[in-house]
Amino acid sequence: MNLTSVKTSFIATLLIFSTGCSFMGMPKTGRVVNMETMEPIEGAIVVLKWKGVGGIVDATTTCYQVKTDITNNSGKYYTGVWFGFDAPVWHTDIIPYAYKEGFIKPQVMNYNGYDYLMTPFRGTREERFAYLERLLSATTCADAGVSYKNLYRIRKAIYEEAMKLAISKEEKELAEGFGYSAASVIADELIDPRRPQEEQDKVIEKILRDNP
Repeated sequence: MNLTSVKTSFIATLLIFSTGCSFMGMPKTGRVVNMETMEPIEGAIVVLKWKGVGGIVDATTTCYQVKTDITNNSGKYYTGVWFGFDAPVWHTDIIPYAYKEGFIKPQVMNYNGYDYLMTPFRGTREERFAYLERLLSATTCADAGVSYKNLYRIRKAIYEEAMKLAISKEEKELAEGFGYSAASVIADELIDPRRPQEEQDKVIEKILRDNP
């Protein structure tokens, strides 16, 4: 390959990455902070979703990558670099979420720095269940590929909180549904709806127990 060809190839590579074709994602970092005290929140689960418009003929918005991390004692998180999406995506946006038992409504404080404010939860048990349902739905990422497994961390945490809260039959069933959602993220092939419910529950319990 001559020098002109090398230069052409290099320029083409730069154009691919500069026009938004998302073959990789750079590290993201920030902090999660208590809005009332401005103290860092340790142990918060941060979820970042990469979304964009993909497709040549029928362009659609898709979530194609998801990363999670747990904040340290300074409230800081770091998602690291990722690779692996093999189709062009334009107008990339990163949608942030955060979860911590006892807190609610993460708000973006500094979008560029991915810093969060969270508010202590003081509502009813019913309101908390409704919030957990909304958060579970909001943090899904349909086209995330292998990175979809990163959602196990937040889904299991939501399940564990719901199990502590559940009192009524309906709440217990809802909490068990959160457990099903968590288990299916990492071991969908082991979950068979055709099994008797009791057997199915045991399979899900084992998946959750074996994957802290």
